[in-house]
Amino acid sequence: MPSRSPRPCSHPGCPELVTSGSRCTRHQREQFKQKTAVAMTDERRREDKRFYDSAVWQKVRAQVLMKEPYCRECRRNRRVTLADMVDHITPIRLGGSRLAASNLAPLCDRCHAVKRQRESMEAKAG
Repeated sequence: MPSRSPRPCSHPGCPELVTSGSRCTRHQREQFKQKTAVAMTDERRREDKRFYDSAVWQKVRAQVLMKEPYCRECRRNRRVTLADMVDHITPIRLGGSRLAASNLAPLCDRCHAVKRQRESMEAKAG
């Protein structure tokens, strides 16, 4: 059977010619990596939701907020703000304990957003 005539890779700006499929080998690998990353992220989100919806987490969270109802970071900066959530000081994905009180800190939404942004920037840099 005759092979198809070569045509450009469908990835924008790629000059490689392909005879089968729509992308060159390099861009096929990139597309596969992206799909795999999305699938892994979705699975991690499902796993995270199961954990944060669990009765064990809800009980530990309530205990932390009962013991320390104000945002730890705001208090450090001499502000008084009620905590909205309990944050893992060392993220679970980086080896932090899920339930140890020593790894949990009550934070307000604002301080939590600042912390998450800082962690995201550090992850991209490192």
